[in-house]
Amino acid sequence: MRLNTFPVVHRCLLAIMLVCASWTAFAQSIDSGDVKDGAWVSYRDSYRKMISFEKYGGPKQFLQNNIRVAIIDKKSSLDGVRLTLDSKKTHLNLPLDPVGRAVFPMLKTAYDENAELKVNRPDTVVKLEYRISIITRPDGMYDIADLHNACDQVLHYLRYQDFLSYSLKQCVGVKFSYAKDQTDISLKVKLGDQPPTLLSITEGSVFTDDRYNAFRVATFKFFSKADKGQIISNDIPLAITALVE
Repeated sequence: MRLNTFPVVHRCLLAIMLVCASWTAFAQSIDSGDVKDGAWVSYRDSYRKMISFEKYGGPKQFLQNNIRVAIIDKKSSLDGVRLTLDSKKTHLNLPLDPVGRAVFPMLKTAYDENAELKVNRPDTVVKLEYRISIITRPDGMYDIADLHNACDQVLHYLRYQDFLSYSLKQCVGVKFSYAKDQTDISLKVKLGDQPPTLLSITEGSVFTDDRYNAFRVATFKFFSKADKGQIISNDIPLAITALVE
C-alpha cells in the first residue's frame, strides 16, 4: 500500500501547482489590460469609417462628421464620461461636446499600432457611433436655402453609405438642438415679406433614433425648394441635424 502513496501525493501536488499557475496567468492578463472593463473600438476600424467621409467626392461643405459617445442607459448621463485614444506610444484625451461628439484624430502612429478608442463606461451604458451633422454658424443666421442644401448633402452621403436604406427617403427639414436646461432660446423664421414667427421649443433628441439623450429642440419643416428666407437663432445651437424620412 505504501508503494502507491507517493504517486497519489505527487499527483495532488501537481494539480495544485497547475491551478496556481492558471490563476497567476489570469491575474497577469488583467494587469496587462487584456481584460477590458469599458466600451471600446479599434482605432483602425474607426479610421476606415471616418476616412470614407474624407474621401467622399460629393458636396459636403455644410457638413461635419464626428465620432460620438451615445448614452444607451436611461439612468446614465454624459457627466464624467471620457473618451481616450490609447496605444503603446499614443495617449490622448478626446474632449466630448455636450452632444457626446469628439473630433476624430487622423494619426498614422495610432493606425500602425492599432490603438484603441476607450470609454470609461461599460458597453451596457454607452456605445460609440459615427454621426453626420450640419455645421453651425457663429452669427446664428441661416439661409433656408442653405439648410435645404445641407440636408440634401446629408441624404446623399447616407445613400452613398447605404443606398438601399435611404434610396426612397427625402429631406423634410432640420432640427436645432440646445442644452436641456437652457430656457432663453429664441428661433425666428423670416419668410419673404412675412412678419417673423417663432419656432416652438420642445424636449427631444439630437438624432432621431436616440432614446436617452434629452435636449431642447426646435424643428423646421421645408415647404419647397424655392423657400426664401432665414432662420435666426439668438444663440449657437449645440447641433443642427437633418430630418430624413
